[in-house]
Amino acid sequence: MNEEINKMVEENLNLVPFVVYKKFKVDISKNPDLIDEYIGVGNEALIEACQRFDESHGVKFSTYAVSIIWGKIQRFRRDKKNSIRLPRRLQKAGTEYNRGKALNKDIDTICKETGVKKEDIEEWLRSKGVVNLDTPIRDPKDEGSNTTMLDMLTDDFDVEESVVEDIKYKEKMEILEKALRPLEFQVVKLVESGIYKQNDLANILGVSQPQVSRILKRLTKLVGPTLEKYYSGEIDLQEFCKRLKIKEDVFMNFDKEIKIACNWLINNPGEELNLAKVLKEEGINISSYYRTRLKGMILKEMLKEGYQVEEVPYASGGTRLKLCESKEIRENQEKEKIIIEEKEEENVLLNILDIPISNCDLEFTEALQKSLSMFTMLGKTTVLDIRVREVSQ
Repeated sequence: MNEEINKMVEENLNLVPFVVYKKFKVDISKNPDLIDEYIGVGNEALIEACQRFDESHGVKFSTYAVSIIWGKIQRFRRDKKNSIRLPRRLQKAGTEYNRGKALNKDIDTICKETGVKKEDIEEWLRSKGVVNLDTPIRDPKDEGSNTTMLDMLTDDFDVEESVVEDIKYKEKMEILEKALRPLEFQVVKLVESGIYKQNDLANILGVSQPQVSRILKRLTKLVGPTLEKYYSGEIDLQEFCKRLKIKEDVFMNFDKEIKIACNWLINNPGEELNLAKVLKEEGINISSYYRTRLKGMILKEMLKEGYQVEEVPYASGGTRLKLCESKEIRENQEKEKIIIEEKEEENVLLNILDIPISNCDLEFTEALQKSLSMFTMLGKTTVLDIRVREVSQ
């Protein structure tokens, strides 16, 4: 590992335990032994992040690295349930390796301090699908080669693909949240958190084991394959909903998100709406898959309410919404126009402002009614504007 990357890893090593304890606390609370494994996988991801980071993208390294670390551990979790139990010597080698990597030690140092064989560590790494970047590549034509995996990493090695995969994963979870019944989606989330036994799922959810079994069967036999076909473009939304026997409008229920976005546009006329940021501030995380649809709904709602909104170009072909004119100003202009027209027609505009009325003010009510009747008899158009407010006693 070159000096620059090594320094970068040392300065950001704390990101790994941060992600492990922040994102996977359910896993480690049930199985503390996972801490070492997650830390080890996270350290490998951190090295990859340091190797591939590009400042020109305008993203902080910590943000980029956390995404890479989270994604690599997440995929490790998914693969782990199908893994074969390893011999004790390899389990020990893996544990010592993870502990050593957490302290930024290389394999030779780990072996020297713990007595673990280097071959066992390398075999453990291969069994986990983890490549140690410091391990020399064994070339039968050049036994003395010191070339490592890190030396072989080129621009064609796309570590950022893991970020794309994680985005797709989040989008699929959003689709499932809308497509599944609440109990079914709870099962999905628990399985994703590392709980696989049906009895455990049943106890947590407060349902019977046979009920959990039926849900899992539907998820694996129908929902999963159908989602993959929809996401790959093999089937459209209509066919997706038809196969799962759900209504298409379940994907269009964004009332809360639309209200938040519309209020922001109204309160910030002339400013571009960063939809992801605004929703995140309200505790709502929504992927680009739905933001594109949501933008059209927001635009439609604003136009429906009489606001003039435009889409302005933003970064790599995208657009953002911007309120062109304040509706309040337009309403005031229309109100002034109405008053002028009424004066020209010699009609009467009767404004009753800030007159406290209680239940016992019957005399005032009767007098008001007589006044209105008199104006009507005289052929005048009467506009009555009553604004009710609570008055403290």
